[in-house]
Amino acid sequence: MAVKSVKRLIRDVWRARQLKPDDVLVASFPKSGNTWVRFIFANIVAQREMGDIDVDFHVVNSKLLYSYDSSSYSRISPKTMSRFVKTHLKYNRLRFNGNKSVYVYRNPADVMVSYFMFRKALKGAGSYGGDFQSFIRDSKKGLPAWVAHYKSWIGKASCVLSYERLKDNPFSEMSRVFRDLSIAVEEDELRQAVEESDIANVRRKEEETGLPEEMIDFKEEYRFARSGVTGQHKEYFEQDDRDYLLNLLETNHLSEILSIIE
Repeated sequence: MAVKSVKRLIRDVWRARQLKPDDVLVASFPKSGNTWVRFIFANIVAQREMGDIDVDFHVVNSKLLYSYDSSSYSRISPKTMSRFVKTHLKYNRLRFNGNKSVYVYRNPADVMVSYFMFRKALKGAGSYGGDFQSFIRDSKKGLPAWVAHYKSWIGKASCVLSYERLKDNPFSEMSRVFRDLSIAVEEDELRQAVEESDIANVRRKEEETGLPEEMIDFKEEYRFARSGVTGQHKEYFEQDDRDYLLNLLETNHLSEILSIIE
């Protein structure tokens, strides 16, 4: 076995050992709605156990940060519900111990726009210097990576959550998610959590209190919580980009995703 494979195996075993049996993985490709789901989770925990504090990025990504990928786990553990553990990694049975999971996916064309903006805004080595057309064709960051990620989780996750459906009816969709995960949540507390986690509120809180130091360093003008709109890809995708995406989806037999590409 190659040295890199051995190191990867050791890292995966180490990460898996840090998961509690009742932890729930919130899996997604970057910029697909993972943070939104974790805001809803944090708002429920805040109501129940933290004196109903105002939940912002400092709460979600510091006080209640549970990140499988970076092995970062807050010392605060909810007493009344499972931890929601973030991951952007592809599915691998060895990695995730068979823990329950929710897979959040979004129109890949919109994902590419948001992720491109994110990578352009990073400081340092993680920043992307190329153009949008090159980005979406990148095997590690672009549409091929999105397809591989999606295919790895579909059929493995305990429940699947569409960003677009979450945006249209957040209360109904999150009610279904908690039912699928067998987590008891009262209607009133979920409604409040959904309302507090609305994208407009999240953007306002980012403007007022900023991002925690633990988060990645961005260029000054960048906002982590962007508009959250759907269909933004129409402003960026040329016809050959659209053809490339459609061909990629058809080749990988992802007809369910073809149906959401406008």
